Parts: sequence; C-alpha cells; structure tokens
Amino acid sequence: MLDNRFITDCYSCRTGKGTLFGIRRLEYHVRSCSQNHTRPIYAMKMDIEGYFMRMNRKILYKQLERHFEKPHPHWQNVPIELAKHLIHKTIFNDPTADCKYNTPPHTWHGLPKSKSLFHARPDCGLPIGNLTSQLFSNVYLNGFDHFVKHKLKCKHYGRYVDDFYILSTSQDPEYYRHLRHEIDNYLHTKLELNLHPKKFYLQHYSKGIPFLGVVVYPYHTVVNRRNKANYLKAKPEKKQDYRGMFLHHNSHHILTTNPQTHTL
Repeated sequence: MLDNRFITDCYSCRTGKGTLFGIRRLEYHVRSCSQNHTRPIYAMKMDIEGYFMRMNRKILYKQLERHFEKPHPHWQNVPIELAKHLIHKTIFNDPTADCKYNTPPHTWHGLPKSKSLFHARPDCGLPIGNLTSQLFSNVYLNGFDHFVKHKLKCKHYGRYVDDFYILSTSQDPEYYRHLRHEIDNYLHTKLELNLHPKKFYLQHYSKGIPFLGVVVYPYHTVVNRRNKANYLKAKPEKKQDYRGMFLHHNSHHILTTNPQTHTL
C-alpha cells in the first residue's frame, strides 16, 4: 500500500531490495555519475543522529493519515478506519511502560542515551526491533527523499534507513556546504531531526565510498575492515554467516586467509 510511493533508491525493509540491492545501486550511480569513470566525482555521506529514538510519533501518524487520504487501487478492500486505528495503537504504544528487564541494570552502562527509548523525548522514539518501525522509518523520510531528489536536484542519491549518500561532479566546496545546510534545515524544521555531527564524509570517489558494510571503489567493491576483522575472529561455525557477503564482493580471498598471518 505504501511501497509504490517510495523512491527506487530507498533500500531498507522492502521486497526485492535490501543491503545488496543498495550496494549495487551505489555501484550503478558511481558508473552513471562518472560516465564510466571518464570524469571525476565526489561522494558525500551523512547520517541522522539517534534516528529511531528521535522520530516524532505525532508527525509520523500525520504522514500516514495523508497516505490514507490518497486513493490507491490496492486499498479497495482495506477497512481504512480499522487500519488507522491499529496503526495509531502501534505508533503510540509505549514499550517502556511496565516492561520487564531480561538483563541486570549494570549491563546497560555505557549505552548512549540516543540509543535508548528510556531517554527519548515525549512522544518520540520507536522500538528498533519492530518490523513496523522499520517500515515506518521509510515513511518518515519519504518526503525528505523526494526533497533531495526533486528540490535539491540530486540525481545520484540513495538511502538505507538513516544512512544516505549523494554523488556529484561538482568540485565547488560551497555546493556541498549548501547541500548540507539545506538537508540539515529540512530535517530540523520538518522532522525534528539532526544530522550526526561526527558522521560526515566527503571524498573523491577514488578513495572509496563506505556503505552498508562494504567500500565501493571505481572498479571494485570490498567488504570493510570491521567485517573482515569480525570474520577472522569468528568461531568456525560462525564464519559461514559472512560467506555470502564476501562472495558477492571482491573479497573471496579472505575466505581462505589464515587468521594468524592476515593483517588488516
């Protein structure tokens, strides 16, 4: 009911998409923007600070109400009022009320406040583990996606949850400062969100573009250092979990690497 209203380059929690699709789309955008590597391009990556804990539930519900107001063929047999009632119950449910702790309090020490619903502002925050939260995260930033694509004219743009990139041929630093300002202003005024101050990346694409556990270079893609390290430290029965990722990218050699001799 909602999926057809998302842009193609919104990758998370969607049938036929996901992390591998997102990586392949970034590779496509690199080739397209650089005209098959015949002209230099720059990659700007940004992240939203404490995204799930800062999503305003009232704003989210109003967004969904507007979707219901727009007729769609798939909605003909949907009991709209019941659907709105259930969505309202889901969004405004407070998981911190009368909750049970499965771990002792000391294990929570060191957890950033931006990662916990117990420190969220009133009427803000969704439980990350809920499938509905993952879907609603696409709804919440759907208007933002269209703003970046159509208002800011960023053709080569993609987003996975709160992690997004923009590719451009511009070599003017002022252009990227302008984009960052416009994006931060939209997030703050429309959605009560902020860019993460420490997660900003702007580099020539030959340096590699980190995204979704890999680094995309002009002619190849490799898994990032963190995934390499996790694989090499993993117990034998757990290494299989990484095999699919490594085989999809140019990192096959790591599967036969001796952990005692490998350096990152």
